[in-house]
Amino acid sequence: MYRFALLIVAVTMLSGSVAQAASYEMTSGTIVDPILDTSGNTHPYSGDDLEARADLSYADLIGADLYRANLRYADLTDANLSGSNITPSQLLSASAVTGVNVTENNMTDFDLSELNLTGATLTNTNLSYANLANADLTAAVLTGVSSGRIIGTPSALPTNWQLTEGYLIGPEANLSGADLTNADLASATLTDATLTGAVLTGANLHQALLPSAMPTLPVINGAVVKVASPLAVSGSV
Repeated sequence: MYRFALLIVAVTMLSGSVAQAASYEMTSGTIVDPILDTSGNTHPYSGDDLEARADLSYADLIGADLYRANLRYADLTDANLSGSNITPSQLLSASAVTGVNVTENNMTDFDLSELNLTGATLTNTNLSYANLANADLTAAVLTGVSSGRIIGTPSALPTNWQLTEGYLIGPEANLSGADLTNADLASATLTDATLTGAVLTGANLHQALLPSAMPTLPVINGAVVKVASPLAVSGSV
């Protein structure tokens, strides 16, 4: 009798666990159950099902396979989508994306225009060729962000960040190999930025804050400067 009772408890617990597994609705109407990660394994997320108008605020969807998930009007406030394959259309159709975490996502060519990304975390995200027209990036975390040929101008950027020659310029920006020839970087904050292989020939770095490993140079408009590595700078005025 005791063993039978334990068996019932175990089955009940297992059933409860299975019942909590979340699914998502594809834009075609097909239900994907359970949610998988980008490697094809079952994702541990067990919150609300992913569907139109779902409240996914603070949802932990790290590495989730969200291919064609219907997230229209979903609330993604402070959701952790780092490493997932979230698409630009899904972000654009969501009701809110403030504070969303898309760390290490490849967002090349993403249309993020008009989005309110206040407080979003884009650590190590690739934003090359992205459309940031009128996007609000107030207080966003851009540590290690790489970029180039960005389309449009954001309505707001974090403190000490700027958009110059299609690149997001700021502290801890990843500007490896960036072509900033003749760029106006006067007073730019480049502390802790990665500038390996970046070319700044003719760039205006007057009063710019360079990474601490670099010597302070009296660079003015018209200076010829090329950064060969984060630890070596040569220039002439």
